[in-house]
Amino acid sequence: MEPWLQPDELAADALQDLRTKQNRLSVYLVDSLESPALNRVLAAMAASRDNIDKLDYASFDWSFLGDLGIEVEAVPGGTPDEEVNQWHRDLVELTAAKLAALGLTMRRHGNVSRKYPKDVTDLIREGVRLSQIDYGRLKQTLASKIIVKGSVAE
Repeated sequence: MEPWLQPDELAADALQDLRTKQNRLSVYLVDSLESPALNRVLAAMAASRDNIDKLDYASFDWSFLGDLGIEVEAVPGGTPDEEVNQWHRDLVELTAAKLAALGLTMRRHGNVSRKYPKDVTDLIREGVRLSQIDYGRLKQTLASKIIVKGSVAE
């Protein structure tokens, strides 16, 4: 947190992390931070990338969305985990004001966290081992980095 930033303000750079496309923001519905589903979503998201890298994520209570006038639409995700794809949602018809309000709400009431590359690798390997992540759908550069001793799960 920036020392000059007031508690009721959001740094402008934070909005870069809330990347929208066609005024939509892609999110996943998980019932709690303690749920095994959270790691499954993180694994699926990481498995959609080209390379192993840190994975930053934020969680927040969905009840805030209605208060902010943000609509939610069920749209299948595009990860290599078909079950996780069903948990995908788009926040739609976003305006700059709604996006800023969402960012501020997440700052005040949400939880921002990070998974480091080793943890990301472990999440993907576990997803493949459990047949949750379709290894065949991984990008070549990523797939080559999660193989150890000729086996994905070892």
